[in-house]
Amino acid sequence: MDEKEKRRKRLNNNKRIIKNRLKFLREMESFIPDRTGKTYFQSMSDQPNRLNKKHPYDCGNSKCYLCHSEKLFGNKKLDEKKLP
Repeated sequence: MDEKEKRRKRLNNNKRIIKNRLKFLREMESFIPDRTGKTYFQSMSDQPNRLNKKHPYDCGNSKCYLCHSEKLFGNKKLDEKKLP
């Protein structure tokens, strides 16, 4: 692969990640405005590249019990649990 193909593949992957995270935010939106009068989805959709490297509801602290309870307590996520 040459440099142009690598760059195109990386940018396409980033767009896909941003689109999926905005979709997740839209589905999980609580529609409660913050002090600026915008909801969390509206403020993130104004700056979509913030979602490129970080999940929308992740605080960034790796030992946070609220964000990483499945890792710290050994619980599995819903998508990892096997259905009978």
